[in-house]
Amino acid sequence: MAKLLNLLRRDNAQSWEVQYFETSEEQAKMYFRGFSKEAEILEPLSLREEIIKEYQEALNIYK
Repeated sequence: MAKLLNLLRRDNAQSWEVQYFETSEEQAKMYFRGFSKEAEILEPLSLREEIIKEYQEALNIYK
């Protein structure tokens, strides 16, 4: 089911812009993983928390 996502994305080296997408959380997860530090998912909170968990698990591999 499609949901509206809010994303804070780096527009250039010094500024950010908010972008809105309507897509499923699963599609959004696959797409936005590649942005790494260049984007921050603002909403929905469930997607934000899932991405945070994935990054924390990846970081633990390198500790």
